[in-house]
Amino acid sequence: TTQYAIRNTQQEPSLDRRLLDVLVCPACDGRLELAADAVVTTVAYAAGTREEVERGTVICGCGQRYLVEEFVLSLAGQVPPLLQQEATCEY
Repeated sequence: TTQYAIRNTQQEPSLDRRLLDVLVCPACDGRLELAADAVVTTVAYAAGTREEVERGTVICGCGQRYLVEEFVLSLAGQVPPLLQQEATCEY
């Protein structure tokens, strides 16, 4: 589904659809693709328009599925517990 919007990304998160050409699955390093349920919004910027993933699912051939909600790709649950604990420590 494609929608059209004007957004202020200085204050709002965004997930440029082109990032899926660069990002890989954290589980297997495989290619990520949008599932059929994904909602893609065409956003107007001063430099032109771009497609952003608003919500839905990103999938990998290995079977992993990652949610996108409010333009944010969630990799929750993919980081090992020890690394999660280390990331929350204050230095």
